[in-house]
Amino acid sequence: MSSIDSSTAELSVIKDGEKPRPRTTAHHNQMISHTKNQKRGRPLDCFLEGSVVCGSTLYLTDIPYGRIFAVDIPTKLRSLAIQYDGEPNGLARHGKRQQLIIAGFKLEILSLDPTVVEPKLIPIIDRFNGERLKGPNYLVTSEDGAILFTDQGMTGLQDPFGKVYLLDSSGTSLFVAMTRDNSFWLTPLYPDGSVQRTERFASYFEVGGPDGLATDVEGNLSVVHSTLGMVFVQNKDGTPRARVTTKSCGSGSTNLTWGGEELKTLLMWRVNRARF
Repeated sequence: MSSIDSSTAELSVIKDGEKPRPRTTAHHNQMISHTKNQKRGRPLDCFLEGSVVCGSTLYLTDIPYGRIFAVDIPTKLRSLAIQYDGEPNGLARHGKRQQLIIAGFKLEILSLDPTVVEPKLIPIIDRFNGERLKGPNYLVTSEDGAILFTDQGMTGLQDPFGKVYLLDSSGTSLFVAMTRDNSFWLTPLYPDGSVQRTERFASYFEVGGPDGLATDVEGNLSVVHSTLGMVFVQNKDGTPRARVTTKSCGSGSTNLTWGGEELKTLLMWRVNRARF
């Protein structure tokens, strides 16, 4: 297994010396609630998640401040696509369109067209069979419009009852990062949306665990570990292929995606330091 050092660049989320101030009381209360429940009360300048590339634009979410940023990949310049009273986490592109699908931790799946002058959030689902969601986290979409999303809330080994939901059936298999189990799982998807014979595809080590996943055109999987500061690259059969170190970013890298020319650049970032 080879080892690769990655290069980094600074992403200016706030001006030098400026602290991000929520625009309203709702945003302030939202930030306090997020840091209390997710980071044991530690203050955060930002907590970057989500990852989707549309053309030369990378979209990121900032969970505690309810923001979605648009980053121009060639110049590293960013703009604020939208800020709202919510906790956006996972992002996915809906088919071939520029429309984004958002997994909001405040119990909802939303859609957004960031290219219009005044972007508006459109609810897709906030209940499943009448039951409220726990707290959606990540999601993926297929070209025919199917949406799969994880609904983990604050589950873990002490409460192993998170779920994966499928809105329209598509695809043949699904990989799910099980961060608290320090592994990720593989499960076949059947035409009716059911799953059988779910298995542990790979296991890791250290505190934390695998978080973001990305596949390349050859079917290889890139898995970013939330505390090790590295990405494990594995063949589609699970055998190790390479290890990408992100030591210049440090630990806390939780997401990644392919972007750039011909989708040959692997983009990753440190969630609370605005660095990628």
